[in-house]
Amino acid sequence: MAFEDLAPFAAVNAPTIDSIGLADHPEDSRLHWLPGDLAHVPVEVVATGPKAIAVAARTADRVLLAVGADPERVAWAIGLARAEGATSTGAFVNVVAHDNIDLARALAAGPMTTFARFSVMDGKVRSPIDDTSREVLANVHGAYDMHRHTRAGSPQAAQLTPEFVDRFGIVGPAGHCVARLQELVTLGIDKLIVTPPSAEADRDGARKAMQTFATDMLPAIQS
Repeated sequence: MAFEDLAPFAAVNAPTIDSIGLADHPEDSRLHWLPGDLAHVPVEVVATGPKAIAVAARTADRVLLAVGADPERVAWAIGLARAEGATSTGAFVNVVAHDNIDLARALAAGPMTTFARFSVMDGKVRSPIDDTSREVLANVHGAYDMHRHTRAGSPQAAQLTPEFVDRFGIVGPAGHCVARLQELVTLGIDKLIVTPPSAEADRDGARKAMQTFATDMLPAIQS
C-alpha cells in the first residue's frame, strides 16, 4: 500500500481534538520549560558493554554498572568508566543470603538471568569473561523466553551453572555476602542496587533471605 492510499483514512485514524467531546480545551499547546536556576538533577545511566559505559561516563553523573559481581569484571568496568571521565560508579548486584547454598542459587537464578542477558543481548559478549562463563551466557541468550522474564523456573534460568551463579552474583551465608559486597566497595563502587531473590523458587526461602539481608547484612555493610 502506498502512502497516498492512506489519505482517506486520515480523518478516521487521526480525528481532531474537537471530536473527543471535551468540555473545553486550549486553542494550542506549548512546552513549559523549568526555570534555569533549579538545582541540578543527577543523571544515572545503566551500562554493560564498553561503548555504553564510555558514553555514560562522559555524560552522566553516575555510571550504574550491570556486569554482575565478579570482581575482575567490575574492576574492568570501573577502569573503563574512569578513563572516560566518570567520577561515580554504582552497580546492580544479585544478592541472596541463605545458609543453604543450593537454595540461595535457585532463589537468585531468575533475576540473575535478566542481568546476564545484558552481557549478551545480541548474541555477542563484549566484556571480559572466562570461556566457561561465556558459554553460559550464550546458552542464556539462546534459551531466553520473555514470557518467563525474571522467573526462577524459566528455560534461561536452567542454563545457569552453580559456578556461574557464585561469580556473577553473590549468594551464600550472610558473612560471605557481606565480604563480597565490601570487596566491590573497595574497588570503587559507591552505590549498590541489590536485586532480591525470586519468590517463585521458594517463598519461605526468599522471605528468610530478605530478612537476613535486612537484619544481618545491612548493619554490617553500613558500619
